Amino acid sequence: MKKQLMTAILTGITLFSIGQNFYKSIDDFKAGKPIKGVKVIDGSWRYNFFKESLELERNKKSDRVKVSEFPSEYFTYQNHLMRVFEKEIYYVLVEGKYCFYTKKMECELSGEFPDFSVQHFENKDANGVDIGKVRHYFSTGIKGEIESFKEKTFKKILKEKELEAQFEADEPKREFKDSKDDYISKEINWFAKYFDLLNT
Repeated sequence: MKKQLMTAILTGITLFSIGQNFYKSIDDFKAGKPIKGVKVIDGSWRYNFFKESLELERNKKSDRVKVSEFPSEYFTYQNHLMRVFEKEIYYVLVEGKYCFYTKKMECELSGEFPDFSVQHFENKDANGVDIGKVRHYFSTGIKGEIESFKEKTFKKILKEKELEAQFEADEPKREFKDSKDDYISKEINWFAKYFDLLNT
């Protein structure tokens, strides 16, 4: 049961049929105890004028609400656990002592751990070249400050756990048939696998 619950947390889906909700804490999320009286409307995420927002349903009425006015930093959206930090929304890919994230404003995430699929949001430069990126982030614990992911630092932690050589051997190769999103997905699943191993 414990292993099932951990797998569910990693994929952003609990073992309960709970819909898309806010949670006061990660413990409430794991226990399937959402904040009452408010629901997240799936597919309602928007990014306009450099600000993110969602439509929330309260008392059978929906309103668009900016991130700074969310009732909690933890919620589910399209069956993934999300976290708000400094007015930005992150997908929680792995939760534990070491947490792994990507930003919602940079991609659309589907699938489940250990087989996430990522579709990046295009961002074209003046020459029409897509320069959109999906960057990686981490925190120490789910309440910790979210920071930019640095592979060099990650390797130091892996080395302490005698996982560095295995990590390097598992590095995904970009094949000719891979699209940009195919390779981004391979990378994210590679990192997620080793965040998970660090947490076991």
